[in-house]
Amino acid sequence: MKLCFSLLSLHPPSSCRADILRQYARHLGDAQLLAIAAATPGMAGRDLRDVCEQAERRWASKVRLGEAVESALAVALASVVWVV
Repeated sequence: MKLCFSLLSLHPPSSCRADILRQYARHLGDAQLLAIAAATPGMAGRDLRDVCEQAERRWASKVRLGEAVESALAVALASVVWVV
């Protein structure tokens, strides 16, 4: 038996990506969320969640090692976005 199907994968527009990011990065302002959303055109919700979680882990590690202050989370998130 041969099965034929197609899978449609839609990526949300920038404004929707900003709304998704708002759920995971509540500490960021609208301008920061929009900037990150603009830098992530091919990402869907799960990708954005993964980016936020990776940034949080990176930031927490640096805070624990004394290499960053708590206010540096936005910088960590931006650095993860540029790496991805």
